[in-house]
Amino acid sequence: MKKIFTISFFIVIIFNGCATLFGGGGQQAIYVSGNTDKNMKATVKYSDGSRSQYVTIPETIFVNRKQQDLIIESTDDEFDTYIVASELNPYFVPNFLGSIFGFTSTAIDLQNGAMWSYDESVIVNEQ
Repeated sequence: MKKIFTISFFIVIIFNGCATLFGGGGQQAIYVSGNTDKNMKATVKYSDGSRSQYVTIPETIFVNRKQQDLIIESTDDEFDTYIVASELNPYFVPNFLGSIFGFTSTAIDLQNGAMWSYDESVIVNEQ
């Protein structure tokens, strides 16, 4: 049992780098495409309604990571509204475990949003 604890302890220390450094930081690129070759106009905003971007799909968008889902809506009713869920960044977990033992702090990840992530590629379906 002591050996398992020791190995787990060293794994946490080695991989306790924060999500800001290893998980992409506070911003993320998302490639948004459609199931057709046609260009489609859309808005991208957070679920709280903040920060609308106007894009022409296909496009790579850059968003700040937040604990808010992204909503992609067609401006011309060409496709159904698509929601990109905000999920816990897997790189945050070792950082959190390290903070339990006092080796690292999660404050930076919490402050800049790096503890969250979105899908890197999204396909919207034309109506």
